[in-house]
Amino acid sequence: MVHGELGYGTWEKHSGGIPKEFRDQLTEVIASNLRSENPRPMRIKIGENVDGSHDLQIRAFTHEGIEHIGILMLCPNPALQPRSQSDGVAKAPAEVVG
Repeated sequence: MVHGELGYGTWEKHSGGIPKEFRDQLTEVIASNLRSENPRPMRIKIGENVDGSHDLQIRAFTHEGIEHIGILMLCPNPALQPRSQSDGVAKAPAEVVG
């Protein structure tokens, strides 16, 4: 990918650039929730990371007495990476809680 094409603003065009382990983890969490007897509401947010890597954070939380699954997908921040490092380095997958 070319510098300037990465990041939050164009994540949907480049979702294939999300590391496979994160895509697999997202698929598993969402599919497991939807297959459960009592699926929990899911809150998904997409944003820019503090560096040039992808990150995925999944947490269970309670809002107004209802347990939710929170998913935070952080895309590489192209403003912080030199052109030669714009592809970033994937971090280790986050641990699923809940």
